[in-house]
Amino acid sequence: MRILAALSGFCLVAPCLGFSQSRTPWEVSRIHGSPEPPPPYIAATVFPGLDLSHALELATAPGSDRFFVVERGGKILSFVPKAGNEDLQFVADLKEIDAEMQNAYSIAFHPDWRENRRVFVTYTLQPKLEHGSRLSRFELKQLDPPVIDPTSETVLLTWLSGGHNGAHLQFGPDGYLYLTTGDGEVPTPPDPRNTGQDLSDLLSSVLRLDVDHEEAGNAYAIPPDNPFLSVPKARPELWAYGLRNPWKISFGPDNRLWCGDVGWELWEMIHLIERGGNYGWSTLEASQPVRHDAPPNPSPITPPVIAHPHTEAASITGGYVYTGQRYPDLQGAYIYGDYETGKVWALWHDGTQITKHLELADTPHKLVAFGKAPDGELYYLHFDAVGSIHELVPNPAAGRTSSFPTTLGATGLFADLVGQIPSPGVYEYQVREPMWQDGASARRFVAFPEDATLTSKVVRRPNGTVIRVEQHWPEDAVLAKTIFTASAPFQRIETQILHFDGATWSGYTYRWRADGSDADLVPADGDRAIVQTEDEPLDWRFHARAECDRCHTVRSGISLGFQPEQLARIMAGDAVVDPVSALKALKLVDDDFDHAIRVKAPVADAVSDLESHARDWLHINCAHCHRQAAGGSAAIRLNQEQKLEDMALVDEKPIRGELGIPAGRLVMPGTPWRSVLVNRIARTGAGHMPIIGPQVVDARGFLTLWDWIASMEPSEAASSAAHQFEDQRDAQLLQKIRDDEDGHHEVLATLLGHVPGALRVVHAMEAGGLSSVVQKRAVKVGLESPDADVRALFDRFRPADERLAAVGPRPEPASILGLEGRVEEGRALLTATGKMAVCLGCHVVRGEGRNVGPELSQVGTRLTREQLFESLIEPTKVISPGFAAVTMGGQTGFILSDHDGEVSFRSVTGETLTFRKEDEPAAPLPISLMPEGLVQGLTPQELADLLAYLASLK
Repeated sequence: MRILAALSGFCLVAPCLGFSQSRTPWEVSRIHGSPEPPPPYIAATVFPGLDLSHALELATAPGSDRFFVVERGGKILSFVPKAGNEDLQFVADLKEIDAEMQNAYSIAFHPDWRENRRVFVTYTLQPKLEHGSRLSRFELKQLDPPVIDPTSETVLLTWLSGGHNGAHLQFGPDGYLYLTTGDGEVPTPPDPRNTGQDLSDLLSSVLRLDVDHEEAGNAYAIPPDNPFLSVPKARPELWAYGLRNPWKISFGPDNRLWCGDVGWELWEMIHLIERGGNYGWSTLEASQPVRHDAPPNPSPITPPVIAHPHTEAASITGGYVYTGQRYPDLQGAYIYGDYETGKVWALWHDGTQITKHLELADTPHKLVAFGKAPDGELYYLHFDAVGSIHELVPNPAAGRTSSFPTTLGATGLFADLVGQIPSPGVYEYQVREPMWQDGASARRFVAFPEDATLTSKVVRRPNGTVIRVEQHWPEDAVLAKTIFTASAPFQRIETQILHFDGATWSGYTYRWRADGSDADLVPADGDRAIVQTEDEPLDWRFHARAECDRCHTVRSGISLGFQPEQLARIMAGDAVVDPVSALKALKLVDDDFDHAIRVKAPVADAVSDLESHARDWLHINCAHCHRQAAGGSAAIRLNQEQKLEDMALVDEKPIRGELGIPAGRLVMPGTPWRSVLVNRIARTGAGHMPIIGPQVVDARGFLTLWDWIASMEPSEAASSAAHQFEDQRDAQLLQKIRDDEDGHHEVLATLLGHVPGALRVVHAMEAGGLSSVVQKRAVKVGLESPDADVRALFDRFRPADERLAAVGPRPEPASILGLEGRVEEGRALLTATGKMAVCLGCHVVRGEGRNVGPELSQVGTRLTREQLFESLIEPTKVISPGFAAVTMGGQTGFILSDHDGEVSFRSVTGETLTFRKEDEPAAPLPISLMPEGLVQGLTPQELADLLAYLASLK
């Protein structure tokens, strides 16, 4: 393997090159338990002998004692959920039924399946096919155990296949089949087909079908009370709409339909689905406005029952209402979880509002589906190449008080905290390739209690081939990383800790004080700060604890730096140090710790230095998510031991958006400006990778990836005649602005008129190929581009004061109210073309806007700046008199007047309606109609300007 120079001269395993082979026990650790109260439940594995792979569904059949598992690859299997039972029965293999099948999703047995032998299945073909998602009916050729007749398929319904397919099936208590569909598209840009609020297609919806009858040439009929039968151009199959990617629905014992909907950038939602309901996508993501240019909403939007921010959830998985007997305290609770963070919650709902909400467990699993056994007990699936099934059991630690250290100095990690000298038994180590951290540097430490050792188990195939090496960490193992500025003025920013409690890993952050005397534990939902450096201020985000779980997963090996691939052969001065040997000598790790890298090393040795540099960068910055079954939404494998042809990267079509590159590829050989991978690394904001962590573009990594892709032999796609003329023109124009220091505006306008040309210009700027005059003009033209994908490439070149942190959802009042606001700049924000134009959709401001909520033309006479701030940040805390939200007649809005039982009602669409109170009683809503988070994208100065303008309206 290539030997890399370390970035700093700190010890590898103390003391540096002359380490002692005698182990010093770590006896002063105070890192035990958790700062939060232990959750009431923990995960337990059940049916451990089942051989499952990438399972997506855990379903039952009426009157059967079996579970049915649907694997993504197309196999459908069944088993009887009994302790010690490892007997999987074959039901079907959809890949053998249709060789084009790519992803299988769901199975539902007809309520009378034993009589009519009917079962229904959803699956998809290739992405982006108009009829690529299918609902099919099959017949069973055998009932006990059930086996599908592969020749009996009848395709009932098709819809667009894409990134968000939904495709979950449930029979309702009414006997009809309910089916979910997503928006069929990529995450970014949001809802590019404008389908979320479109009733004329099947996407972004819950459908309701009568599968017992046929009509109009279809193998199903439309229930006569479906809600949109009389709406022109609406698809009659629709039951509800406005969902992004509804992931699992279920009916409770009261016949209410629950749905988990995977969010976009900020929220994960749980909905109660009602007849004709509109759940907002893509006008809203929970309460957050998304598409101001989206088509008008056909009907009022119903808010979610609950929305989780991305600091605690990132891919919601709907579950079931608990009706089992094992845990009486959970009776009637809707149990659901999150795929990314592994958390499980319970909520109780009385039909109007949540009466109780509780985090049940924090698991290490990828919760992809829940299953409800006939006795009402719940299980869940962990998604993996070697999948598993789990249940929740009482946590023996529940109720214990925490003594978790709230300062770094109290952890026992350091003998000299300020000097960062580790305590005896705590060892410092370095890595081959540090992760990019917005230009900051880091020191890393490992500590195991007493004389414990990290042990490894080599898992082999029958022929002896190594599948993987499983690591078994000792309880109370700790990994720590102190991050500090790499340039003057030197300051420590944070120390991150990973702690293994014997069952799960948890991440914590300590924020260093300004005087550098100690560091304080950051709250669970994270924090932000502006970090001053010699060059410019950094918008630094201290991540929420749940976000740690999104990268530090079992599949990525938990410890992203403390891996044999990262520890192997590092330069220290003029000497080559093998830290793995040192760790073995100290008995911190066992002899099999680096077994996998010894086996796979030839893969890395077979590549060029340039490819090795690029692959190293991808491994440490991207591969924790983008590897087999690690959770990344793009099915690419960027871990360094992969052969290039096995990475699913080169010449592959992007399924998560082209980001403005027509017919682009993830990596288009010889053509980095048409490679979506490079685009994601070079841009900021939506679409930037990585999603979590660094937000500043790594110029060195960008140039390395560019050069690597440019060195590849061009493929057929790269040589397409459709792009040759454009590429030749762009190359000539780029040379022209290199040669001409004036940088003609029309030349730049042509180059920056599309993303491939803009990428060429950005590369030339980073590589030092453009004069300062041309660079300045390029930034101006790029930032003024009408193309958001072009602007995203130039946002990082804005002056630092324009790029400072947005205020986020919960800004500190003093930090905003202490700024002097500018009235005219605030007025510009609240115009039809300003950042806060969304406000005019509900409020009139000096003659502009819609008359839905309170008029703001004289709001400054009613509210102080402090009150205005509170109303923008927490709109539900104090609701203006007369604007309390209610629902009436299936509409959401507020009551204008009530005379003699006749109610005048203003809907959120601006309509004024009249209801008889006795016919349509008003149901109060616990929230304001004004969504939270409207101002979180503003900078502190912009929010101060907005407050100044609103306060001036008198």
